[in-house]
Amino acid sequence: MQTKIKKYSLPFLLFALAGFLWAWEIDRGTNNGDLENPFSFVLGALYFGALGSLALVWFFEISRLKQILKIVGLGTLGWIIAWILPLAIDYWLFLFSVHILDFVPMEKLGLGIFWLEFLFFGGLLGLGNAFLFNKKLKWNLVWKVGLGFVIASLIGSIFANIFIAFTIIGIIFGVSILWTLRK
Repeated sequence: MQTKIKKYSLPFLLFALAGFLWAWEIDRGTNNGDLENPFSFVLGALYFGALGSLALVWFFEISRLKQILKIVGLGTLGWIIAWILPLAIDYWLFLFSVHILDFVPMEKLGLGIFWLEFLFFGGLLGLGNAFLFNKKLKWNLVWKVGLGFVIASLIGSIFANIFIAFTIIGIIFGVSILWTLRK
């Protein structure tokens, strides 16, 4: 039991730290606290790419330096690519997500407005992790990570404090990724 706690605690802490750093970047970059799109703060991808990849290295107990550098390098690159792609179709994803959740007032949604972007991003990230870790159930990884990221955006919307919200989002990101990649 003790080793399981050790195995999971550091990855969750690293994902939480990445979420906190993402919130810090957003807080520094927004005007009057108005958040237009969390994915427009690309340094978040760098934080999650580096810290999230290190979390996976710890989780899978990888000790060879060459393999660690490969996972961190490709993982960070994958996070950046998956982060930027939703921005390319940001307008359409936003319109669809607001239209689908038409019955909920927009001011009540908070970060939940971006749920479709989180789904698209999570799906891309799940697919990237499937290729990086050579998993056979690629579709399983896509929907699990995508769904985990949607849940993260909706739960993060509950909190008024941006640092708490994005730290929890980071933890849920980590839970969804580790849940899909566990042995």
